[in-house]
Amino acid sequence: MELLDRALAGCEPTSRARLLLNQAATLEQDGKPERALLVLEEARPGIERGEGEPRFRWVLPFNV
Repeated sequence: MELLDRALAGCEPTSRARLLLNQAATLEQDGKPERALLVLEEARPGIERGEGEPRFRWVLPFNV
């Protein structure tokens, strides 16, 4: 988690959605689904603006 936090702190906007999706998946696997949902909501605006890969538009609701 520390590495993901550090990566998010200095990433380009185009990488932010991928990192947030990875962070949410890591939190979910770590047994912290509530925190994972908060991270997914943080990722939503960028994904809806089209940042990142097009497939993120269906990955986001699937992960929620």
